[in-house]
Amino acid sequence: MHTEQRARAHVLLQERGIDCALFANPHSITWLTGFYAPPQLGQHPFAGAPPLLWYEEGRFVLFVVDGYAEVAAPFAGEPGCEVVTHQGYTLDAPIDGLGNLLTNLRERWQGQRRALVGVESADVSTAIMLALNEALQPSGLATIDGWLKPLRMLKTAEEIAKLRANFHLTDVGHAAARATVQPGV
Repeated sequence: MHTEQRARAHVLLQERGIDCALFANPHSITWLTGFYAPPQLGQHPFAGAPPLLWYEEGRFVLFVVDGYAEVAAPFAGEPGCEVVTHQGYTLDAPIDGLGNLLTNLRERWQGQRRALVGVESADVSTAIMLALNEALQPSGLATIDGWLKPLRMLKTAEEIAKLRANFHLTDVGHAAARATVQPGV
């Protein structure tokens, strides 16, 4: 699932000389992983930050709050993919979703130095940017906001099949509405 999307992103980043990248835009994360945070409540109130996706050497690591672990789990079953969760809400300690996320990110980045790191900076908090700079000490940061948008416009066979299934459901709904609607009802 979403293997072709990740392959396209990998090629793009390699062509542009990006060693590692931090994706934070929800559209990018969904396109690359298939994960979409449940929309019923908006952003998770105890997460500390929206889900993040770390890219490094063709591997992808999805960082999510523990409340999303079950929804994100299928991504971990994909080749070259991993899910890392951090504690959000608990009764046993002060709530510190951002602190817990930063701990996980720092552990991932510990001891690494990178030449050029791409960041979807419009969707990354200052705290995460500071942690990234501190941990990786990159020789350069590249803003990659919008880089995946042209790639997302070209649909894969998997995406087209899902779109067709959705269109079919819409057709069924319209047919049911036409059959039900009558004068006076």
